[in-house]
Amino acid sequence: MLSKIKIGNFKSIEHLELELAPLTIFVGLNASGKSNVLDFLAFLKQSLDRVPTFKGDLVDLGDLREVVHKREEDRWTSLSLVIGLSSSESTGLSAIVKDIPEITKTLPGGPSFPIGNLEYEISFRKSPNNYREFKHSISASGLTLLKVGLIEDERGFGRKTLHPRDLSKMKPENDLNVVLKRNIFILGNRGDTSNLSKAAVDAIRNSVEKIYYISALRGYLPRTSPTGGKPEWVGAGGEYTTQLLSLESDDIKFEAKKQKIIEWAKNFELLDVSAGWRGENQLRSYFKDPKFKIILNTASSGQGSRQILPIIVQLFYSDPGSVILIEEPEISLHIKSQLELPKMFSEAIKEGKQIIVATHSEHLILALKPLIVNGELKPEDVAIWHFEKTEEGTKAEKLNLTDKGIVEGWIPSYVKAEREIIKKWFDTLPED
Repeated sequence: MLSKIKIGNFKSIEHLELELAPLTIFVGLNASGKSNVLDFLAFLKQSLDRVPTFKGDLVDLGDLREVVHKREEDRWTSLSLVIGLSSSESTGLSAIVKDIPEITKTLPGGPSFPIGNLEYEISFRKSPNNYREFKHSISASGLTLLKVGLIEDERGFGRKTLHPRDLSKMKPENDLNVVLKRNIFILGNRGDTSNLSKAAVDAIRNSVEKIYYISALRGYLPRTSPTGGKPEWVGAGGEYTTQLLSLESDDIKFEAKKQKIIEWAKNFELLDVSAGWRGENQLRSYFKDPKFKIILNTASSGQGSRQILPIIVQLFYSDPGSVILIEEPEISLHIKSQLELPKMFSEAIKEGKQIIVATHSEHLILALKPLIVNGELKPEDVAIWHFEKTEEGTKAEKLNLTDKGIVEGWIPSYVKAEREIIKKWFDTLPED
């Protein structure tokens, strides 16, 4: 699971550190920077094994000038992920690090330094001489283990080892303009750094590879979709929803996923949702209308149903360990349906998935209370961050969620808007 993200000089964000939970919720005014955090994670996913990819299958961010904070291209844009480690992963990495004396001498406790979590950071910028510079670092429990860069300094422009100092004469062997390549921390013919590079990068990649992004620009479900292929996710706009629904398998676990999708779709007025072949290399998805009891193409369902179906499919099709990013899950949903969202998220979390949503729905937040009081969620399962944009950039404040499921002080931007409308409402009441 992703336990923390750190962002520097990315879009509206100058500096931000966010602790994450199994369910993380971003709230705040429009254009306050909530979506920029989702963009950061989607950007990392689509850039795996590539140079930073600003325009990809998940998001289109323009170019470097559009991405860097205040369009100042000489700023270092930095993106960092922190993940928790299992006991076996921690033991394995500790054993590798212990055998690299140049690293252990920089750590408190030396070879016995405990590795509790792992952090990967990539930084990039356009240098004053128009070089594209890159830095990569791996840290454990907040302390840097290895740092390499493709940078310009007094030694000229090229690949360099930046930490630890005792390895500064060793040159990184591989391209450093690529995101999370397994060999980025290999130094010369040092097998020990090769082992560390592969183990550390693989641990981070296991999380990044399972990031799935669903944008607010979803809801178009075509009447037919082509056969062939097996998409890994519903697509940013839900465009592969029918293909995923149509997959067949003899695997009991796979059939259990399909049943979960059917059960939750029913809560949003889509009975017996399914998909299959309709001839001529075409697939069709369909459902039963709950009132008329007739079979209809999902393209004929209501806008809210078309908005929520890709989310349902992704939540329960994804494997444990997946990180699912959702922009405004409440789009086009009636209040009654919005109240179902936290229940659905809770079930997905129990299956080992992590969910990060940006929302304007106060009903989604309010519906957390009964789940927490009844023990279906714990307060520590949820992190709520309130965003606002200042002249310096996006800021975020973590809101306290009590053991009764109440947000202390409520949501600042909601409070302000609610006070304004209540005042206007009372001002219009007749004096008598």
